Amino acid sequence: MRGASLGQGGVDDFARDEAPPSPAVEGTFAGSEPPPVGSQAVGEAIARALDAGTAVPPEPPSVALKIELTGVDGVRPELSVLSAAEAPLFTLRGKEGETLSLRNIGVRATDRVVYVVVKTSWVGTGKEARRPFNATMPYTLTVSQEEAGASAELEPNDELHKATPVTAGGYRQGFLAPKGDVDHFVLKTSEPVLAKVELTGVERLDLVLSMVEPPEGESGKETVLLRANDGAIKEPERLNNVACNGACYFRVEGASRKVDGKWVKDFENAEQPYRITVTTVPDNGGEEREPNNTADRAQDLMLGQPVRGTVYPVKDTDFFRLDLSDRPVRTPIRATLLGILKVDVGLYLHRVQPDGKLSLVQTADRAKGDQPESIRYSAEPGVYLFEVRDARNRESNFQDSYQLTVEESE
Repeated sequence: MRGASLGQGGVDDFARDEAPPSPAVEGTFAGSEPPPVGSQAVGEAIARALDAGTAVPPEPPSVALKIELTGVDGVRPELSVLSAAEAPLFTLRGKEGETLSLRNIGVRATDRVVYVVVKTSWVGTGKEARRPFNATMPYTLTVSQEEAGASAELEPNDELHKATPVTAGGYRQGFLAPKGDVDHFVLKTSEPVLAKVELTGVERLDLVLSMVEPPEGESGKETVLLRANDGAIKEPERLNNVACNGACYFRVEGASRKVDGKWVKDFENAEQPYRITVTTVPDNGGEEREPNNTADRAQDLMLGQPVRGTVYPVKDTDFFRLDLSDRPVRTPIRATLLGILKVDVGLYLHRVQPDGKLSLVQTADRAKGDQPESIRYSAEPGVYLFEVRDARNRESNFQDSYQLTVEESE
């Protein structure tokens, strides 16, 4: 559509009227087109999802739109998308003369009509506030459905409570555009699982992948539990062994970089999508549970039961908690850490003091590559933490796993 440039305070309102696509059970079909609701295939797919420990999200089916609005000299555009009931779904204000290219704008598939509203933004404050206009230069508005279909991210998802659902064994395709765009995704499960989250690299983008914990209470702040930014521009990112039981939130964003002495987030690419993929396995206690990078998040350790883990990303630290407080006398223990390629793993034994602080009691960090490290210690009754990390804090390995075993020795 082409529209005359807006007069002062003008608004153009376009309705997209079409037969709704076949309803879909959102996000449960690993990116393929879902069969019609009510079919036997849907029932079988839901049953498989439940067997895999993934709860089918109750959100209504959605489709993603691609919206492009050409710039107008002297005008700051404001573009909004409204539902059939004229409820606001998405709003973006651009810069003066800026062309807007919006990807994966989510609307409900059951709405026969959605509204796209184009108007000028206010500039200035108080009595000086005005809406600039241009009566001679037209703009062009183009609206189409994204090719990604059911696997597309759904904007706006810049806040945790608007996160796009992603399921085990499935993926989503998204764009970081415009500059400063942040995308959130949520994995919902009905039983404890360990998730591997992989993010593909994209031209012109230095991506950051994080696990985020929602705030507690109205005045609380969200907490970044894990953060992966090992790759550079066009390189992938990943998180390993993420423990999830209920709902886990993940964030995709561009890294910060220094421009003219200031740190900014100006990465964007509206042409090439990234892909975020989640795979899960049952949590049977034999693998580390991330995040376990702080003492208060240490994973409980059982004598004689090996646990495997990875040193990833760079500077990853894993803590394991051994509780010997109910022992009447000293307990002789032997801890063995089997190393991995590329990383000189070190093993550190701490005792938890009554005030909660850690006291380092023994180390094994000869830094001999994949050679094993070992600690023997006569432990008084109390609580102990084993720390596993790269002894030099400069390497990582997402593919190979170390193995830690703590046994009662003679």
